[in-house]
This record gives sequence, structure tokens and C-alpha cells, in this order.
Amino acid sequence: MYKWFNDGDVYDNRYFMSGWRNDLSSYANWLFEYANLTELGEIETVKDDEEYSNLLFKIAKKCLNEDYLKQYEEEPRKGSIYEATGPFEFSEYEEDEEDDD
Repeated sequence: MYKWFNDGDVYDNRYFMSGWRNDLSSYANWLFEYANLTELGEIETVKDDEEYSNLLFKIAKKCLNEDYLKQYEEEPRKGSIYEATGPFEFSEYEEDEEDDD
């Protein structure tokens, strides 16, 4: 949520939402696999900033639920949030690369 509201970053910019320069896909892939956040897959249908914000709030509400947190507090650490692979990807746009010249 912070990266969206502070920097405009999205965890998968292949659909209707375009993000800035930070690749958050590894984080989303880790959460999808190890924290059972299947809601992340809804980014495929999000068409604007308001829908994306609502999706993030929905995910945050789930993650901050006491029962949800309790089910994971005793689990051992799994994988690396920095190197997780999965369905989410960040794509560098060619026009962004041209702007750097």
C-alpha cells in the first residue's frame, strides 16, 4: 500500500495499471504463494486508480485480521521475498527506457 500511495508503484503492470520504476512483483509472488493472498490475482481486472486502491485496502484488511495473522505466527520462514517467482511480473516499457537517454 505504501508504495502505491507514496510512489505510484504497482506489483504487476502488464494489465491496465502502469507503475513507476520499482519492481514489486517478487513481493506479490511471495505473498501469493506463502500468505495465501489469492486476491492479488484481481489486478488483472483493475482498470483505474480507485479500483486498485480498493484492491489494496481489501488485501490490507485481510492481512491485518487477527485470526489471519495468528495462523501464520508460528510458521517457519519460507523462501525469500526478494527472489520469489510466480504469476506476477513487472514489465519495463520501451518508452520509459528512451526517456532515460
